[in-house]
Amino acid sequence: FGYEVTERELGKGMKRAVLASEGYSRASIAPLPEVVEKPGWLPYILVADVSATLDKVRTAGGKVLVEPRAELLDSQLAVIADPRGGVLAIINWISAQNEEGVAK
Repeated sequence: FGYEVTERELGKGMKRAVLASEGYSRASIAPLPEVVEKPGWLPYILVADVSATLDKVRTAGGKVLVEPRAELLDSQLAVIADPRGGVLAIINWISAQNEEGVAK
């Protein structure tokens, strides 16, 4: 599909494929954790500040399913659920990229 594909460390010895075009990461493909019953899509929303956004999620009645952690894009990613259970990820993509715009 015209993507440049690079391999990146995901954490705990796991790797992911990062798909980039025009110098920017667009998607990634990673192995499913053992606790996941079936594959699915995880949409990402770009935010300026992951911690501040998580505060708003909690205030609005949402839940944090995956807390930011250093081995996951330098703590610039979290997975949340809205009060009705809709799941998505939030990411500070700018902080999580290197100088060339490709995700670390």
